[in-house]
Amino acid sequence: MKVVMPESYKALEIFASHNSDLGANGHRYRRDESVKFSPIADAFLKQLESEQPISNFDSVQKKFQSMVEASYILLNSTDNLVLLNEIRPWVKQFQLLGQSGLTLLNMYSALQTKQADDFERSYKALIAIKAQMYAIDHTENQNPYQPGVKTGTLIVEPLIDSSFIYLTNTFNTEFDKHLKVEANYNPHKLYTNVVQLQNQQTTLRDRNLALNPPLEVIQFTPHSYFGFELQEVARVSKMSFKLLPMSAHKNLKLEISTNGTDWTTIPTEERKEIMQATINQATKYIRIINTTSETIEAKIDHVKVEVK
Repeated sequence: MKVVMPESYKALEIFASHNSDLGANGHRYRRDESVKFSPIADAFLKQLESEQPISNFDSVQKKFQSMVEASYILLNSTDNLVLLNEIRPWVKQFQLLGQSGLTLLNMYSALQTKQADDFERSYKALIAIKAQMYAIDHTENQNPYQPGVKTGTLIVEPLIDSSFIYLTNTFNTEFDKHLKVEANYNPHKLYTNVVQLQNQQTTLRDRNLALNPPLEVIQFTPHSYFGFELQEVARVSKMSFKLLPMSAHKNLKLEISTNGTDWTTIPTEERKEIMQATINQATKYIRIINTTSETIEAKIDHVKVEVK
């Protein structure tokens, strides 16, 4: 490291130690990273979820602080401009990841001292940080093979996400609140005129946008629809969905639109009992619509689109 960056090599070492994993990918190939921090992270989460005092709070805090400080050093270094220009998006993402970790610890401290206002402020701040990370991931390094900017994906990010979910659930229970419990930032929305589905949640993970399937049987009246409204017009590569009974599929049509008014029908085909569609178009609205004059009763098994 010292050969590559004689002045800022210590900051580069901190960055590199948490940036060897590729994140989720089609080859399911993962690399070890955060090796020294891994047992600390495991112990932190175990004590948190078992409601024990966090014995290594200071160690975790120092780690997150070192990530933020190392990022500032690298982003302002003139040591190796060629390398720094290449890794700059990942360093910015790494900085935000460290800041999200510090904010998470503020949530923990606020919950311990029963400071509801402080907890909600830190909660909103972490959501805002996640929004910035989402923007970087969807604007930088948009190559077709492994698009986006991932950092700390093997140990650090899962620790923050799992802790965030636990703390938010605990806060909601203790203070009778209803803060959204979702660690992954999701700017997209459900798009439906089905009353039974209007409060259903969606989940975005690794560019896969999915509808959390309801437990009950849904009544799809004539011309009723369900799907997704994207934050903005974006390229969607493919979609899959499955309803039970399978016979419901023959009466459903997949459509896309950039404005919610003019719709284009997308062909679907059944493969392994799942309806599949190749879209490869820019769109904003995606819907599955009942095109018949009859009411269809079916359970939604899954609905998923891959957003570029």
